[in-house]
Amino acid sequence: MGSSAESERNLELELLCKNIKSSEKSKRQIALKELLQIVSKQTNDADLKRLLDQTYLHLVKCYTDRFESTRSLAILIVNELLSRFDGRNEFFLDYILPTIRRRIGLPEIVEESEEVQLQLLEQVGRIVDKFQSKDEDFLMRVYNDVMDIVIRNLSNQYANAHRQCCKVIQLLAIATPSFYIRAENLVDPLIALLCHRQSATRTTAVETLGIVGLYINNKNDKLVQSIVSISPLLTDSVAAVRRMCGIVGCKWLMQLRDRYSFFERIVPLVLCCLKDDLADIREEINLLFIHCGDQYFEENEKELQRIELIDHEYPCSNYIETVAKKRPTLGCRALVQKSLRMINIIVKEIQDWKEPVRLHSLKLLWEVVLFAEKAFTCKFMELFPVLAKACQDDENSVVKEAKRVAFLMGQLLNYSDWMEHAMRDLKKFPSCLGILRCFNSLFAGAELEQKQNSIEEIAKLISTSEMCHNLNEVHQSVLLDLIEQMVKILLDKVEMNERSDIASSSNLLADEERYLFEILVKTIALSNAHENEEITNRGLQLYEQFCRTPENRVVLQGKYTKAIIIGIEDLDCEHSERSERIVMLFGCIKLCGFQKEYFDSTQSAVKMVLDNSTANAQIKILSGVSMAFLDYNHENMEEEALDLLTRFIKDILEPALVWKAGRNAESIRAMAIQALCSIGYSCTTEARGIFPSLAKHFISLVEDELAITRAYAIRCILKSGPFPYEDYRQLTIDILSRLDDPCANVRSLAIECLPLLEVDRTDDLFSETSYSTLAEAVISRLFLYLDDPFIKIRPILLDSLSMMAKKHPVVFENETNKLPSNYLYNDVINELKKLRLE
Repeated sequence: MGSSAESERNLELELLCKNIKSSEKSKRQIALKELLQIVSKQTNDADLKRLLDQTYLHLVKCYTDRFESTRSLAILIVNELLSRFDGRNEFFLDYILPTIRRRIGLPEIVEESEEVQLQLLEQVGRIVDKFQSKDEDFLMRVYNDVMDIVIRNLSNQYANAHRQCCKVIQLLAIATPSFYIRAENLVDPLIALLCHRQSATRTTAVETLGIVGLYINNKNDKLVQSIVSISPLLTDSVAAVRRMCGIVGCKWLMQLRDRYSFFERIVPLVLCCLKDDLADIREEINLLFIHCGDQYFEENEKELQRIELIDHEYPCSNYIETVAKKRPTLGCRALVQKSLRMINIIVKEIQDWKEPVRLHSLKLLWEVVLFAEKAFTCKFMELFPVLAKACQDDENSVVKEAKRVAFLMGQLLNYSDWMEHAMRDLKKFPSCLGILRCFNSLFAGAELEQKQNSIEEIAKLISTSEMCHNLNEVHQSVLLDLIEQMVKILLDKVEMNERSDIASSSNLLADEERYLFEILVKTIALSNAHENEEITNRGLQLYEQFCRTPENRVVLQGKYTKAIIIGIEDLDCEHSERSERIVMLFGCIKLCGFQKEYFDSTQSAVKMVLDNSTANAQIKILSGVSMAFLDYNHENMEEEALDLLTRFIKDILEPALVWKAGRNAESIRAMAIQALCSIGYSCTTEARGIFPSLAKHFISLVEDELAITRAYAIRCILKSGPFPYEDYRQLTIDILSRLDDPCANVRSLAIECLPLLEVDRTDDLFSETSYSTLAEAVISRLFLYLDDPFIKIRPILLDSLSMMAKKHPVVFENETNKLPSNYLYNDVINELKKLRLE
């Protein structure tokens, strides 16, 4: 019976083989499907071997069948045989792999169907997996066939074929110890896949390249080429790709032969992932990197144990709050410190023309500084100019990241070392915005105790004209950032000294105080060069904070402003209103005003500008004088105030009041009379004594072309004391003529001024008769303007007439009797009489 059943099976197989060879497609496919069912039911290796012996030639031939479905069925049958065999059958190595190579492993791929190509590649992977062994290299004799297939299909146009090839490579690396023989040949086609449009292909290519790199001869440049090619993917838009770059980096750090020689190139792959935007990637790579550090510690235990004994403290007091949640392990730090030659690569990338590349390299640099700590000090001189250059542009993500790096360096590096070098560069390039920004961030990161001893040196450098006299708005803003830090430190020192009751603490800080005061005043002064008030307001806040109290502000101004004014050079040259020197003088006058300690210095500076500079510059300075005198405080001058003001008016303002032809002269007169008016309002007593001597100028200015000049001239007359009679008469006549002025404001001031105009009755030319005649003319003219269309004129007229009625009652009555019996005038007269009685 057994022999009969076996005969039937043989006949059935012969029939199947006959049908597989049939010229009809349908018969071949039916036979192959039946064979697949037969194979799937076999469980014994002996039965499978007998079955294979009878059918293998037909199966191999089906691999070249012209119909895709037939070829696919043959591949499925071989896959089923492969999975059913418990042992290893040489058939797959001797027949199937060479056949597959002929189909898809030659320079020109014979197999046309992409689906069948993928099936064949999957079958190669199954064969490699089946024949892997730790004891014997079964794949050695087919190694070249497998490599030819893989290398050819890595450049396949079919994306799935790429990924399947990568899986075969990964299996082959495990399956045969001979993988290293042609591993280098895989590098170039795998690198080509790193630019594939599909992220899954890029991810698989990175993973495979990481495995291949372990088997490459390190003496050639293929490994370096691999690292360089993977590095750009650290900024890939897909998180899986970036994650795989970090994993490969950690794998190489732990498993690569001669890995110590490549640390400087591999470590950046890992550190970049520690700054990834996704927390999951950061945490995963961080754990892997800790394992790398632990391994490095074990490999260098004797050396690192000595360091561990003395390296148990954090490098700075505020490490946890502002640097990192946890300090990196000693092994990780030592690994990075051994790789500091990578700074050469980072420096080149920081200077790249692409902003994303610069940003990426700066983030990497931040991690390097974090792990290197004080060991990074040796690289500071090399890096500082590049970091300063990165801070040079307008505020953007690159500048912000560069400032973060500088801040971290200030925290972790040796203070004295970087301070010496940074100060040297700051002196050499005082107007370089990038160096100032970088220095500011470095200084901000340093510890308070270290910074306190450097305040005087830094403030002295910054107060120089080369650095402080800069009209650039951004430069001023950065300078204020640095000043803000130093002001805070200085105030803390003052407060500490006061609490400790240290005698003469102010004397101990005198130089620091002087330099900082000069810097603040100069910066606030120069901020007037542009329209942005943010810097001015911020500077004023710092100024008030620095001075602490109004009384102390006056003291500081008296002590240090004179030196600032004297320090403004070349005022005897011709300057425009935009000149840094003119802006500086204008700002100083506006901010500090006039005090007796520096009154003469300011007067001399203003005089030089009025004598030498352009008209616009003169106008600007006179406007500053005007603003300063509005807030003029002469209480501390006592008897000196009258003499100082008299000389200032005589030397500075009076020459500017003299009429000269031209629009510029017209504007200068307007600003000069405005400054004189400011003196009249702030120094009322002194003005009453000084202004009468300026009557001849007032007479001219009341008739000036500019309405604003006429208005300010009348305001000055209002603040003046008694005029000599002849000047009084002329002024009265001129002001009466202003009642017809086209400017309503001038008319109002003229009406207001007429009853307030004072005459010196002790003057030899004074006559009551003439005086009454003038009063009669004034009252008569005032009545004529009761019908002025400007509605604000009427109450002013009533007030002036009331004052004239009280001042000249007889004249007023006589003029009132002359008025027509009109209801309007009667109402006015009745109202005026009530006012006079009151």
